[in-house]
Amino acid sequence: MRIRIKEEQVVPLLKHLNYARERTDGLASELDNIKSKLEAMCVLLPRVKDWEEKLVGQFHDLRQHIYFFMNPKLLKDICAEIDRINVSDINPELPKEDIGGEIGRIDVNDINPELPKEDIGGEIGRINVNDITSKLLKYIGGEIDRINVNDINCKLLKYIDSKIDSITDIIKKLPEESPSSSSSSSLKQQSRPEEAQPRKWSNEWSRLNMPKMLLDDPAMKVLRLSYDHLESLQLKLSLQLKLCLLCFSIFPENSVVKKRPLIYWWIGEGLVAKTQDKTADQVGEDVFQELMKQGLITPHHKSEKIKSRPIKLVNSCRMRPWTLRMLISVAKEADFFEFDSDGTLSGNFSKSHRACLVAGKHAQISSSGDKQENLLTVFNVNEPYPSLKREWLLKLKRAEVLQLGRWQASPTHHIEVESLNGLGAQKLLKYLSLRGISRINELPPIVGLVSLEILDLRACHNLEKLPSDITLLKKLTHLDVSECYLLDSMPKGLEKLTSLQVLKGFVIGDLERTPCRIGDLVRLKKLRKLSVNIGSEAVIREGEFAKFKEIQSLCSLTISWGVVKIEKGQEDSMNSLSFPPQLSKLDIRCLPQGTPPGPPKWLKPSKLERLEKLYIKGGSLSSLDHGETNGNEWKVKILRLQYLTKLKITNSEVLEKFPQLLYLEKVERGERNEDDIVSEWNKDEEDKKGLNTATP
Repeated sequence: MRIRIKEEQVVPLLKHLNYARERTDGLASELDNIKSKLEAMCVLLPRVKDWEEKLVGQFHDLRQHIYFFMNPKLLKDICAEIDRINVSDINPELPKEDIGGEIGRIDVNDINPELPKEDIGGEIGRINVNDITSKLLKYIGGEIDRINVNDINCKLLKYIDSKIDSITDIIKKLPEESPSSSSSSSLKQQSRPEEAQPRKWSNEWSRLNMPKMLLDDPAMKVLRLSYDHLESLQLKLSLQLKLCLLCFSIFPENSVVKKRPLIYWWIGEGLVAKTQDKTADQVGEDVFQELMKQGLITPHHKSEKIKSRPIKLVNSCRMRPWTLRMLISVAKEADFFEFDSDGTLSGNFSKSHRACLVAGKHAQISSSGDKQENLLTVFNVNEPYPSLKREWLLKLKRAEVLQLGRWQASPTHHIEVESLNGLGAQKLLKYLSLRGISRINELPPIVGLVSLEILDLRACHNLEKLPSDITLLKKLTHLDVSECYLLDSMPKGLEKLTSLQVLKGFVIGDLERTPCRIGDLVRLKKLRKLSVNIGSEAVIREGEFAKFKEIQSLCSLTISWGVVKIEKGQEDSMNSLSFPPQLSKLDIRCLPQGTPPGPPKWLKPSKLERLEKLYIKGGSLSSLDHGETNGNEWKVKILRLQYLTKLKITNSEVLEKFPQLLYLEKVERGERNEDDIVSEWNKDEEDKKGLNTATP
């Protein structure tokens, strides 16, 4: 029979002991002994609470730190938020009663329910407190052993962060910085409203030395569970996941990080690499998605109205503030990067092989002497005007990653350089990013970058031409020149880059200025992703669009038109467009008006038998009626229709035309500069609602 003693019954029991002692002089000493043991139990019981009590204790320490610096009225509100933390909210599958509650159900009457209360003193005399304590602790140990930290880890972090968000809302009510702040600072905050508020209260916390106390706080040990238990994941990528996760420690709080630069960084450092059945890109995607599934990073979309987009389609992410602070603590301890005592990035790298360009601290890197030669990675965090001096670049002899360009999702982050002289001497360099950097008209000779695998020149708006020696980079697997609007041709010999897997921004212009054409890409046997920009003055040769079909390895194709209407004589070239058999993703942008009106002849299920993703953005498409019968139907699973003003179609009609659809996203422009109108449909969510037939 289980012994049950309720905590609140111990005190009445002591009263019975006093009464029994008065009536039984001979048992006085024995009762005193029992009394002392029961008093010890009173001390013991509060100490055997489960891990929920420990978590609350950690937050209590944090509350004590805040107490000395915050307004007492606001502190009261903060404490109220903390005190409402409940394990059942974190994991509903856990028993509602905690271990302390289980202990509290111990009832003395279960020892002998027939015993009169008057004889309770004698019965108590036969209680072996050591046996009770042993069984009690054994039971507690069993309950604790059944707690699976990995199961509750993700939900724990999400719940903590939701509470911290509530606390943050209260803290934001604190008085802003003094009116003596400079007008230039105010102007910067107004130019980027999304960053203004976090900067105000973050500066206040820094002034009060709060970041350092948070890093040293015992509560950080609880949050580090998410990092320490990554090795228990079934992916067998524990070390890989941890190292990739530590890369997030350098990004400022509330930053929106693009996925692609992250994966390129991981590839450059060798944190992810190709396997027997997957490319390095695909392995990087798996790591990114796993970090998101674990709740360590959260998806971010351009529109807040997008709620149910699948993880595989997420291109940007954020990190929760408390997860970031935990990572800073780990990265600082492991010398992954160097941080100051308050957790801010340092411009030094005496202990680390990675250096960061931080606004106002670049001079420390430039004057670091011979230590630069040992650098593995140089990452521009937020320096808008990096001083890339020739002698500085020449010292980066062992560098494998130069992330000098933009990593942020927003294109408003300005970066400008005056010269790239000295670039080209880094023989071990694998990843070079100049993304979004202004004032780059052309690149210096880069033939010396013999190990270069990834060259990211996206959104270099002043770039007018590529160097001819780019065709000598035999190890190049990724070349991105998309959004380089002054670039009107590709250099001859691009087909010699036989290792190329990803080519973005391939330009088709007029015949005289476009020596490299689509037909030349057929020689790229490893090319998996291709994006093509057709300029406003482009002349398409007869049968040129049919050459796409001959790029047998191509899985993803994006075509962007710079013309509104197909000129006479170009209709046949337009309709000759055909696709390789392995194509699984097709992205059509600004589709021009054809003759006759309606969908083009190549946009049919029989022409795209393995297509799973179809994106159509902008243009004159007015219908999705392909007109095919004989059992031909779309196998598309993901469909995104954006800004198609002439296409009038309901979700039900879309599902009828695309019977295997799993996700539908429709975006229309709002009237009078209002927000976009977003419509989503997700089959998985419909199934969760218990719908037998998925209808929007």
